[in-house]
Amino acid sequence: MVDFAIIGWLAIGLAVGIVSKLLYPGRAAGDWPVTIIVSVAGAMLDGWGSLHLAGPNHVDAMAGWISALVGAVISVAIYRFVLRRNLML
Repeated sequence: MVDFAIIGWLAIGLAVGIVSKLLYPGRAAGDWPVTIIVSVAGAMLDGWGSLHLAGPNHVDAMAGWISALVGAVISVAIYRFVLRRNLML
């Protein structure tokens, strides 16, 4: 069950990274690959955290997916904020 959750978190992070780049085009540090990596990392971290908070036998897998989506969106928003402020990562 955990293996399928990890694949789902990866897919969510990838999708959020692609949609983020499509909604906010332009040249940024790292461009496509960095945005996708940041969103996947946020999805994995938040999905992993929700799995450990709820427990591996938690029946509501949708909560983990929603948590991964929120983590990916927040990580991309932080990344964009840091870039906009011209700070070094």
